[in-house]
Amino acid sequence: MGALVLGQFLLTACGGGGSSSDGSPPVSEPSTSTGRFIDSPVANIGYRTESIPDGVTNANGQFKYLEGETVTFFIGDLEFPPAPATEKVTPLDLAGSTDTSDPTVINIIRLLQSLDDDGITSTGITINQLAKDNATPVDFFISESEFQNLMAVKVLVENSGSPTTSLISTSEALEHFEGILVGEGVEFVANLGINGIWVNENTDNELLAFVFFRDGTYVHLEVDEELPLDEQPETSGMEWGTYSLDPETRALTVDIDFDRNLDTGLTSSVNGGLDIFARVSGDQLTFEIDENGNSSIDDGESTVFSRSASETMDELVGIWKVANVADFNDTLALIFFADGTYVHMEIDEQAPFDEQPETSGMEWGTYSVSPGSDAITFTGLFDNNGDTGPVNGVGSPSTISASISDTSIVFNPNSEEPTTFLKDPATQPRALAFTESELQNLTWYAALQEPEDCGPDWLVEETSFDGTSYTLDLCGTGTDIETGSYEVLSSGVIFWPGFGEYIARKSFDSDRQAFYACSADTELAALECPASEQFLNFLNKSDAEAYVAEQNANPELTVSWEAELTAYSQGDLFETESATMQCDSGGGPTVGEVGTETQTWSRDGTEVTVTSDASEPGSFWLLDFTQSTLTVGKTYQETEADPTGEPGDIFENVFDISESYTWDSEQGAFIGELAETITLSWSIDGSESVCEYTYSVVATPQGTEAETSAFLGL
Repeated sequence: MGALVLGQFLLTACGGGGSSSDGSPPVSEPSTSTGRFIDSPVANIGYRTESIPDGVTNANGQFKYLEGETVTFFIGDLEFPPAPATEKVTPLDLAGSTDTSDPTVINIIRLLQSLDDDGITSTGITINQLAKDNATPVDFFISESEFQNLMAVKVLVENSGSPTTSLISTSEALEHFEGILVGEGVEFVANLGINGIWVNENTDNELLAFVFFRDGTYVHLEVDEELPLDEQPETSGMEWGTYSLDPETRALTVDIDFDRNLDTGLTSSVNGGLDIFARVSGDQLTFEIDENGNSSIDDGESTVFSRSASETMDELVGIWKVANVADFNDTLALIFFADGTYVHMEIDEQAPFDEQPETSGMEWGTYSVSPGSDAITFTGLFDNNGDTGPVNGVGSPSTISASISDTSIVFNPNSEEPTTFLKDPATQPRALAFTESELQNLTWYAALQEPEDCGPDWLVEETSFDGTSYTLDLCGTGTDIETGSYEVLSSGVIFWPGFGEYIARKSFDSDRQAFYACSADTELAALECPASEQFLNFLNKSDAEAYVAEQNANPELTVSWEAELTAYSQGDLFETESATMQCDSGGGPTVGEVGTETQTWSRDGTEVTVTSDASEPGSFWLLDFTQSTLTVGKTYQETEADPTGEPGDIFENVFDISESYTWDSEQGAFIGELAETITLSWSIDGSESVCEYTYSVVATPQGTEAETSAFLGL
C-alpha cells in the first residue's frame, strides 16, 4: 500500500519543538489503545484508568487505555460501575451482563440517554457541563422503580442542560440501545417485545389472535362459527383498546375502547379486576391470569400464543395500517396472516365520523394475489362490520386493484379515491424467519466472494433443500458437492450440524427477488450480525450470475468530494524549559470552512480503493462497501513515528479516522461524516496533545447514472 495521504483534510500536521536536555533517544513505552464508550457514542464524559487519572471522551466516545486496564466513567461526582477497558465498552459491560433487560443495564441506559444535551440520541450522546455540576453518587444495582425514584437521579436529569427533564421510558431506552448494539455487532440477549401478531391454533376456534401495535393499541380477534365450537355461548368479533406492559413485573394493563365479542378476550378479566401478565420468550407469548384471585398463577391459568411468521417471501404478510387514520376512523387496519387469511378491522365510533351510517367491527376471510397481478382477491368467511372492508358479506369474492411494495399498499377501488396502507414494522422482522414448509423445496443462489476458500472473484454458490437434507455446491464449481442434514430452530434460523453453522435471513430485496442472509457459528451471532457480513441469496440463478458479473467488473466512480468542518478542537500545549509540544501548534482550521477535491473510487467486491487529486501521486487508501445499506466507509488508524526526527521530542502521531457515506437517491449523492482524532505523544513526560475534527461530507458522482448504478451494484 502506498503512503497514506487522505487529501487536504486528513493527516493534518502537528507541531512541537526543542529536544530533551541530554539528547537521548525516546524510551519505549507501552502501546496506548483507543476504545469507545457506546450507547450511541458517549461524548464529554469523564473517565479514568490506571494510567490516565482524569480523561474525557471525545466526540466519538473515544478514550485511551493500556492493555489490561480497567476504565471507570464518571459525570461529576457520579461514577458508573467499572469495566475492563476494551475496544468497545457498553452499559452491558458496566453491568457485567449480556441481557439488556438486566435492571442495572436499564438504569444506566435510561440515565445516559436522558442526559444527552440535545435530546437526539440517534446522533450521539453528549454530556453537558451542567450535568457534571449537578451529579451526585447513585446506586445502579437496584430495581428500575427504585432507581427512577432516587432524588439524586431526579435532580440530575432536571438540571442536566438536556431538553429531557425526566427519565425516558424503559421501552424507549431499550429500543435505542438494542438498535445500537445490533449496528455495532455486539452480542446480547434481547429483551423481546410484545409487538406483533400472536395466534393460538390449539383451540376449536377458526381464528384466535392478538395483535399488539407499536402505538400502544391492541386488538383481540376471535371467530368461532363452525362445529365443533370451542365454547358456548361465545360471540365472534373483536375488541380493541390501549395497553401498557410493566417491564419488571410483566403486568399487562388494558383499557377497552371497543368490544363486539362480549366476554371473550380480556373483557371478563378486566371487568373482574383480575391480574393479567404477559411474558414473551422467543416466539411464544404466555398470558397468565389470576382467575381465582390467590395472587399466584395456578395450572389452567395460562394460555400460550405463537408469533405469526411468514412461510414464504410474501411481502404482504404482516400488519398494515391506513396512512392517515385521522382522516378516516379511530383505527383502520388490514392484517395478512401467513396461512392465506386476512382480517380487516375498522372502528369509527368517535366524531368526526368518516361516513354515516358505518358499522364498526371486523371481517375475516381468505386472500390471494395472482402472479404478476396488481390486484388482491378477498373472499369473506365472517363479517360483522356491514359493507365496510374489502367484501360485503360472506362468500362472494371481491378483487381490488392495488399497488404493492414491501412497505406500502395503495388500493385503487373503482370510482373511489386511492387509500394507502403502511406496513407496521412490528411484524417485518419475524417474516424473515425460515420455516420447515418453506424449505421443503427451496433453492437459492448465493452471491459470494470467498478469497480464502474459492479465489478472489465473486461466484454463485447454489444450495437446495428437500425437507430433510441440503445440497451445497461449494465455490460454485459443480464438482465439490456437500450434503447433510439441517434443522430449523424456533428463532427461524437454519442450523447445519455438519458445518456447525447457523444461517439467518436478515432482509428482503424484492426488486431482485432475493434476500440478505448471514452465517455465523452461533445462533445469536447469526441473528444479530451487522450489514457488512451479510450476503445476497437470489431465487433465480440468472439474476445471481448477472449480479456476480457486475461485481467482478471492478466498477469505478469519480466523485466531487465536498467537506465542511462542523466541529474542531485544538490540542493542549505542553512546555518545558527547552521544548514545547502541541497538536496544531501553528493554529488550526475554522469551523465552517469548506473544501473540495476530486476522488476516484474503484470497487473490487466489498473493498473500495480511493485516490484523490489532493494527495501525493501513487497514494491511496481503502474503504469498505456495504451493499445492503449502500454505504462506503471504514474506521481505521494510522501511526507516524517520531515525526520531528529529534530524539526526545515528539515520538508518535496517531491518526484515528472514521469515514461513512451512505447513498441518498433523492439527492443523488453519498451523504455522511468524516471524523478524525490526532493524538500527538511526547516522550519527555508521556503527555498527549489531541486535536479533533468533524466534517460533514457530500460526495457527488460525476459520471453517468449507469456508472453510479454499476458501482452500487443496482
